[in-house]
Amino acid sequence: MKKPFFSRVTKILFAGTFVCGAIVLAQAVSYNLSINSKAFSSKAIVVKGETYIPLKALQAAGVRSSTMGNNLTLTLPNSTGAGGAVQAAALEGCIGQWLFNGIWRFKVNAIKTFTENDRTGWDIPVELRNGTKSNNIAPAGTGYNGLTLNFADGNVITPYNPNDITDAGINQGQGVVVTLRFYNDQKLEAEPQKLIFFLQPKSETVLFLRSLNLAYTVPDASFRIRLNCNK
Repeated sequence: MKKPFFSRVTKILFAGTFVCGAIVLAQAVSYNLSINSKAFSSKAIVVKGETYIPLKALQAAGVRSSTMGNNLTLTLPNSTGAGGAVQAAALEGCIGQWLFNGIWRFKVNAIKTFTENDRTGWDIPVELRNGTKSNNIAPAGTGYNGLTLNFADGNVITPYNPNDITDAGINQGQGVVVTLRFYNDQKLEAEPQKLIFFLQPKSETVLFLRSLNLAYTVPDASFRIRLNCNK
């Protein structure tokens, strides 16, 4: 005997509800993250069987990232470029060491702790020089994408005064000396490991640089300064 139409519709609706519920449950699955045996604040999530890890967690594990247009490029720690050259070596250095990416020369001079009223943190004096033959260029117009003070446990602090270094127009051969101030409002007990100056130009920025006959000479133009060594 043919089943009533209402019964068949009910089963279809129940099946659809079950499938939707299963998808929601699948999307809700998450994992606590640990990096080098230390807990990380963000979680990994599972969507349709794929596990997704936050980009900042990968960066804390040493993965370098850069964006250009619609492309996101990741470089694993100690990965090698053409000819076996370690890419990270070109733009990663120590306190007191000049680094050059084809446009900017950058150096960290020191790292000092400070106390201001009831707040503490770190002062980091840096130097940035225009290494091109063009005048009045600034990091903000050449791909600036952030400044961070990074810790081994994945914590990150941004400076109070990034505009002091990112917005100033600098002529050829000239530079600025700025003390970046990082407030330790998170009450972190560990010492910072790296200062990272992200320079990741998008496609329109690349076109602007080309109009000035400028170009970065390395795959990743960002500067990474290890704060536990001196040159």
